Amino acid sequence: MAPGMAPVRCLALVFFVFECLGQRCGSLTRLRTQFRTSSVRNHINYWKRIRFPLRPQVDIRAEKDRIPRGDTGGSTVHMSDVLISVGDSDLVRDATIDIMPGHRYGIVGKNGVGKSTLLKVLTGELLPVDGDVIVNEHASVGYLKQTAVSGSSLSVDEEVRTQMHKLNAARDALEAAENEVKANPSELALSSYEAAQQTFEQSGGYSVDSRVAKILSGLGFSEEDQKRPCSDFSGGWQMRIALARTLLSDPSLLLLDEPTNHLDSSAKNWLSGYLSEFEGTLVVVSHDVPLLKQVCDRILEIELKALNEYRCGFDKYQSEKALRLKQQQAAYEKQQLEIKKLEGFITKFGAKATKASAAESRKKQLAKIDRIEMPVEVRKKTILTLPKPPPNDQIVLSLSNGAFGWGNEALIKNCNLMLENGQRWLILGENGAGKSTLLAALRGVLPLKSGELKYSERTELGVFTQDLAQDLPQDKTALEYILQNVKDPSISDENVRSALGALGLTGPKALREIKDLSGGEKARVALALLTLTPNNLLLLDEVTNHLDSETVSTLCESLRKWSGTLCVITHDQSFAQKINPTHIATVRKNGTVDWHDGGLYTSDFIFGGNENPDMKPKQSEQELLSKEEIIQRKEEDKKLRKKKMGAPKRIQKIESLLEELERKMEEVDNALAENASDMDMLLRLSTDREALQSEIEGLYKEWEELEEFLAEFVDAA
Repeated sequence: MAPGMAPVRCLALVFFVFECLGQRCGSLTRLRTQFRTSSVRNHINYWKRIRFPLRPQVDIRAEKDRIPRGDTGGSTVHMSDVLISVGDSDLVRDATIDIMPGHRYGIVGKNGVGKSTLLKVLTGELLPVDGDVIVNEHASVGYLKQTAVSGSSLSVDEEVRTQMHKLNAARDALEAAENEVKANPSELALSSYEAAQQTFEQSGGYSVDSRVAKILSGLGFSEEDQKRPCSDFSGGWQMRIALARTLLSDPSLLLLDEPTNHLDSSAKNWLSGYLSEFEGTLVVVSHDVPLLKQVCDRILEIELKALNEYRCGFDKYQSEKALRLKQQQAAYEKQQLEIKKLEGFITKFGAKATKASAAESRKKQLAKIDRIEMPVEVRKKTILTLPKPPPNDQIVLSLSNGAFGWGNEALIKNCNLMLENGQRWLILGENGAGKSTLLAALRGVLPLKSGELKYSERTELGVFTQDLAQDLPQDKTALEYILQNVKDPSISDENVRSALGALGLTGPKALREIKDLSGGEKARVALALLTLTPNNLLLLDEVTNHLDSETVSTLCESLRKWSGTLCVITHDQSFAQKINPTHIATVRKNGTVDWHDGGLYTSDFIFGGNENPDMKPKQSEQELLSKEEIIQRKEEDKKLRKKKMGAPKRIQKIESLLEELERKMEEVDNALAENASDMDMLLRLSTDREALQSEIEGLYKEWEELEEFLAEFVDAA
């Protein structure tokens, strides 16, 4: 135990005993409040765990209405001194906040900090270890979980109406009143019928069909899809069904956990517009920056186990956070200097009799310091390193005249693809076109109805699936899962823990069952397995779903450096651009797959319209250009593609040249110092130095231009 910690823990024990006895004398309350923001509160939590070791998180899902209701003083949700834990790990401490009516809150933070757990606490699905969470007694709550799979055999249209409780009750009342009028057409029965009819109208009963169709259409369901049974749809589409069902439940408090996962850009844009006009209170967990920017007017950030409120939009939150981090860094560095100075004095003079009293005084000063946490931005970063791919043949995979689909009919027909060693394929297309179906066929898990699939005998395949939450074994720990699936038998527990730790799954998280991990943490488990397995072909389906921006950036960098064959499905345009794809395949809704090489265009993300390649687009941009302008534009486009494809290699070359030139510059500088009295030598060396300096400046200028050039492509995408 650190110096000075024992008295603090004892003081915390005193507070805890009084809490257990239920005594709240005025002086104790004031003293407890005074120390609430200090380390005393943490030690109160320590004694609670000792006293109640099984209480950290209580599941009350058996209760009929698990939402904690009460008087909130005008707010939609009131939280006071809340402590949220999982196992023996605190996620959020001393959270006190009021979620106000009509505002749209975005919950942000890194993977695993407790964002989804906070939503569970708001719904009463989990109880906090300490503190109060109260939802306004008049609030109706709609809650979309991150893994909300419908699993219904009803049609889509029928399923999304099942939580419209107010409207369904009004319909039942209207039908009952109508039957009463038929059986006994009295004045009282007619009056009851009119009242029921008015309630049904006010509940939106006469416009419900158009509203259902509008929401389902916005989320990408065609009229035919809306009549199909839910069981026909994949996990990503099941999530859309659950989202539509939640939106149609007419909640006054809407809680959404990563709602844009599995959505394409069109559905994301529609949802952002819908939520920005939502009149109730919204709390959304998301890593989707465009959504947060467009929708949210307040930000709740979980960082260092604290829940911080920013009463502003996302852009201003970022600038305010940057300023706060700068201030925190300055305060942290100043305090570290003070601590170092005190510790140095104690070390130097603690054993001397003449300085013993002064050293003891410094120890007391050191114990009283309320330590400032190291700012998150300067802490250990996520590390993701893919092993060097084993050698492979030139033709890694070939699919000839492939026809495949999950039902009796083939969704995709006459598909011809050939993946060669080192190529980087990007698979694009609208949701429902069959991108994941294509990847399943390439993996070999979906048998072909016709055609032929061939793999190189030396292919080592690594896979990341879109339906990660369902595919991972929920009853296994992260450590067990990786040890059972890693190909190299020499990989030890320590190796796996190290890989998980590099991705942020440190300490007890490696020993938690997968079902208890957040979506982002589950994704990191799958990525950790890839870092321990030397593959030469990676098939990745929506790998950025659930990941925070830092991990996505780290993954991008790792994939850019990896030299194996890559095949990726993604809706994240920035991610697609940054992984430097060499080939683009587009899955069309008419069941065809076309592709081109030469890199990524912004237009590659534009789908829909005329899918038949034989049909000439009406009033297209080309019809508005002259023949010469078309040729010129194509030439310019070709040059840009060539420059973009070569830019990353040129940047690497420039960086190598700069290292060599700067080494030579250092040698010249040393020679100048050694020959200070030799004028002829000084003149020659000065001339050499000027030439080197000019060359270095030219390379830096070219490097900056190429970086800006690539950044423009990323922004355009």
